[in-house]
Amino acid sequence: MIARSAALPSSTLAWLGALALVAACGGNVDVDPPGGSGGSGGAGAGTTTGTTTGTTTGMGGAAPAACEGLGHVACLGAYPSCAPVYDDLCCPSCDPMGGCADCINIQFHHCAPFQDACGASPSIPCGGVPGWACAGEPAECGDPGGSQVPCATAPGCVAAYCALDVDCETDPVCTPVTAGSCTVICESEPPPCPGGTVAEGNGTCYTGSCIPAELCGG
Repeated sequence: MIARSAALPSSTLAWLGALALVAACGGNVDVDPPGGSGGSGGAGAGTTTGTTTGTTTGMGGAAPAACEGLGHVACLGAYPSCAPVYDDLCCPSCDPMGGCADCINIQFHHCAPFQDACGASPSIPCGGVPGWACAGEPAECGDPGGSQVPCATAPGCVAAYCALDVDCETDPVCTPVTAGSCTVICESEPPPCPGGTVAEGNGTCYTGSCIPAELCGG
């Protein structure tokens, strides 16, 4: 892997080093994401499809065989049956491109059965699963810098933008993807969002921020 131009915390470099080891050995290690193990909330809290686009699955609602093909949000919602696998698209282990670009872009790659990703003998062929995902906790996100893609230096984090009717001091900020990111059951109107984004949910109502539409199937 070539040297990266962005100055990154040692925890980020440790996670990337572990990811590289997984690719070299054909296995997986359970590593903490940059910033630690994340917050205290469970990742599988939401169980209802809300007014935003997308579907979440309740706690343990997916059998291991059903993990394949689940998107990022749905995979988190299927905890503890499934776990999300992340890969650095600038230096991928899952889809090798014959070299590494001078950037960091850690993105969700696929959903794997929990016992394969987080069991006593992990057996996923590529990518990495952070410790917070195996513990059912949300990612802990830092600032949006350090990558050509905002917030892409930490697995499980995406850029959250201000709604069009709000003037934010900092835009974007980094927010963890959760099982409730696309779930809203309240009667409130969604905030107006910039193109390519949708109103973020928290499993109950809108947070007031806007996240990439692709997370919710848009």
